[in-house]
Amino acid sequence: MQSSRQISAYGDGISRPHFEYENWYPAVVPGTVVSTLSKSGAYGDPTFGTNMKNIPGYKHGRTTHFSLHKMPDDSPFKATWWYRCEFLLDNTEHCSQTWMHVDGINYAAHIWINGTRIAAADHCIGPYRRFVFNISAVVSFDKINVCAIEIVPPQPDDLNLTFIDWGPTPPDDSMGMWQGISLSRSNACALRHPFASCELDITDFSKAAVSVSTTVVNTSLERMQVLLHGVIEEIEFSKEIVLEPKEIREETFSPFDFPELILKNPRVWWPYQLGSPQTYSCRLELHIDGALSDKADFTFGIRDIVSYINEHGSRQFSVNGKNILLRGSAWKPDLFFAQSETRDDIDIAFLKNMNLNCLRMEGMLASDGFWDKCDKEGVLVLAGWPCCNHWEKWDAWKEGDYVIANESLRSQILRLRNHPSLIAWFYGSDYPPPPNVEKSYLAILDSCDKHLVRISSATAQVSPVTGPSGVKMSGPYTFVPPVYWYTDSMPGKATSFNTETGPDVCIPIFESLKKMLPPDQLFPGSDAWNHHAGLGFFTDTEIVNTAIVKRYGKPKDTKNFCDTAQVLGYECWRAMYEAYNRNFPKGTGVIGWMLNAAWPSLLWQLYDYYLKPTGAFFGTKKACEPLHIQYSYDDGSIWVANNTFEPVPEITATVRRYGLDGKPIFEQDRQISLSPYERTNVMAVPEAAEQAPLYFLRCNLKLNGRLHSDNWYCISSDKDVFSPVSKTHFYWSLDHYADMSALRDIAKPELIAAFKIASTGREEDTPYHTLEIAVRNPSEHIAFFTRLTIYNLQTKESVSPVLWDDNYVSFAPHEHRTVFCKIPKYIDISHISVSAKVWN
Repeated sequence: MQSSRQISAYGDGISRPHFEYENWYPAVVPGTVVSTLSKSGAYGDPTFGTNMKNIPGYKHGRTTHFSLHKMPDDSPFKATWWYRCEFLLDNTEHCSQTWMHVDGINYAAHIWINGTRIAAADHCIGPYRRFVFNISAVVSFDKINVCAIEIVPPQPDDLNLTFIDWGPTPPDDSMGMWQGISLSRSNACALRHPFASCELDITDFSKAAVSVSTTVVNTSLERMQVLLHGVIEEIEFSKEIVLEPKEIREETFSPFDFPELILKNPRVWWPYQLGSPQTYSCRLELHIDGALSDKADFTFGIRDIVSYINEHGSRQFSVNGKNILLRGSAWKPDLFFAQSETRDDIDIAFLKNMNLNCLRMEGMLASDGFWDKCDKEGVLVLAGWPCCNHWEKWDAWKEGDYVIANESLRSQILRLRNHPSLIAWFYGSDYPPPPNVEKSYLAILDSCDKHLVRISSATAQVSPVTGPSGVKMSGPYTFVPPVYWYTDSMPGKATSFNTETGPDVCIPIFESLKKMLPPDQLFPGSDAWNHHAGLGFFTDTEIVNTAIVKRYGKPKDTKNFCDTAQVLGYECWRAMYEAYNRNFPKGTGVIGWMLNAAWPSLLWQLYDYYLKPTGAFFGTKKACEPLHIQYSYDDGSIWVANNTFEPVPEITATVRRYGLDGKPIFEQDRQISLSPYERTNVMAVPEAAEQAPLYFLRCNLKLNGRLHSDNWYCISSDKDVFSPVSKTHFYWSLDHYADMSALRDIAKPELIAAFKIASTGREEDTPYHTLEIAVRNPSEHIAFFTRLTIYNLQTKESVSPVLWDDNYVSFAPHEHRTVFCKIPKYIDISHISVSAKVWN
């Protein structure tokens, strides 16, 4: 890769084998221009400290929408940048046609092969569009071929691929290739966009009707008679078709014409918590005179996704005939669009470890491999267009933008429609599009996948074309206390389907802070600290900082600040998901803002850039247990939620209250039974004769002696008091904070811990080591919010990633408990230790 400013030649010369490129950079693809330059050592690590500000062309300031500002005049990224690749072609299969697949360029490109331009930037334009070029006439089989691609940077008024307020936009405005480029071969006739559309009989799952379609391309100047043949595992189907010269058309195998496509007792794709995510493989082949011309392999899932607005005005999703509560979080890619199969595996594993069932992708539509993993692991995905940039500035769209937007939608739906994990498409984000744009979008969605749920925006705004959305985007986006989600006067209360919301408090652990900030900047409010916060309204963490001090008292240092942030994040995120748990189906879904970190960040992450979970991670995990007992912050009631479709007979719900000294004050049991997906109020916690200012509440569920849910709360009789009028749209200010500071003065018990590598009986079948950790509290005091950590004794750092069955655990006096965790086998565990540290 190299800047056009450093090259005297143009595409006809750059795409020749003998072009001199010694001063070029080894390109990172997929990736951006800045990612290549950073990995090549041209700049310091842009993720550390304020190094990003030192990259030439950085847009200084803290505006939310960097993408809406022009690059500085002296920016090296105002120029075009060239990528160059040499490749050899093997023609052992004697194919006549060679195709180049361009899956994602930001923003436009001139593409040259062997001295010939095959695409210009006025055609190859738009980051979400996918192109296929026939390059048969310009490639060779007996010498080196050269491809040269000139990337044209995006402008503020382009339908760009942008970051918003999650972190600083890199100075190249994400110019580069965010998806890959590949080649394929065929003979005269080729296949494109194979698709299996399924209709499942959900009354008894005894049958499913599958329609298989594909686009067929005749590259020749001759009329072609071809055989289109399909195989779905043991099922075969074929038809003879005639293609006119240069004809492109869609062919469909309908179950009405091909009754073998009515599958008996099909394997059904389920979300992972409700069943097995089964998929089918399909191959389509084109034959000319008995010889294979092209083939296409793909997978699909048989499932039924329905969405409607229920009696409470909330958008309800039904999967295979069963109404479910969507509990998810918003996924974001690496800030420089690096792709990693290992990282994808971890993202999905962490999501499932937290018991979440859903992801949202707002404009950041991931790699094909990531989507495949969502299918395989049974994770539901909501996807759609981005907000806060030119995509939603319809009154300023240029004539060409309408074409780019429509073709972008077509490209992405054709790309994603076979994935059973995709359950809905938001064709607006912060606003529904105007009627002319919405109608165009709807026509494309109907033509590409008539069964895909489509929603006008992620907000409650009513579309004049399609009516109410059934969702809301009310915030908040930063700290609110747990009672917020239960308070009827709050806009973000646990009703409707909230497409993006959360209490933030996602400060990483101190170990991670030391990786991302210089030692002299390692404190709240420093320049580097604020640089790793967000943009716009989120340029610092002051709202979170204030909440920590007001609720828990002033931390003694930055490490203590981080430790305290984990407590606050745990209780706030747990309360959000628990409130939706209780209120279903008034509340039908909640997408926590956000799941992962695009770069080392101080906000909106359940686990950080270094794969260390925050307290919010484990609060989320606790709240989203399949079988869960919880406390209500509004009325003190205790609820049990069964988020499975299995009945639960005779389970014991127990509630205990402890003083800060560890002595029990109150205990009560209830025997209950639960129907599938039932939530029920099991008891109210009575007021103590002398109400303690602060006490512990422990709620648990046991079935046949086995602990199914163990949930500790610290409750203050000094309540949070909201201001009568909020000063901002992204949170609700407080006139008074609940006083939890007495937690700093409770006794400090010493725990005893031991661990061993557990035998699973199938070690060869699992990619994980399993550790069994026994922890005992021998004292008379409560061990509050105990963090368990695996350390590498050689590096002196904590091991990551680790999948815990529980963490930040509290222990009653004299209690002992066993906790399990899993560590990927690619991590060496020959030199590890386990620590159990009580919060205070």
